[in-house]
Amino acid sequence: MKIPLTLSRAQAEVLARATFIGQPLFNNREQRVLYSIMREVTLKATRFYMSFVTQKQRKFWLKLYEADMLEKFLGYILTMEHYGQYERQTLLQITYDINEQLA
Repeated sequence: MKIPLTLSRAQAEVLARATFIGQPLFNNREQRVLYSIMREVTLKATRFYMSFVTQKQRKFWLKLYEADMLEKFLGYILTMEHYGQYERQTLLQITYDINEQLA
């Protein structure tokens, strides 16, 4: 099952920047697996952002496990990082859209 997210170029840029993981810390096997999944999502989001040419909005497709991991990650970074009003609202909207489709 795949989950579509309709994003504009600006929203895709916010998502690509937010999902970038600088220095991963591996304390156990579970964290290595979560990092691997999140790395796939990060690459997919960055490629999606870079592929915008003229369209105003495009669909960003995520597999079920990728969408679940992205929702958890966005919830985590929203509590840990400081974002501007637009970035925070965009990330909350993406989280809401994922949560709505997973339910």
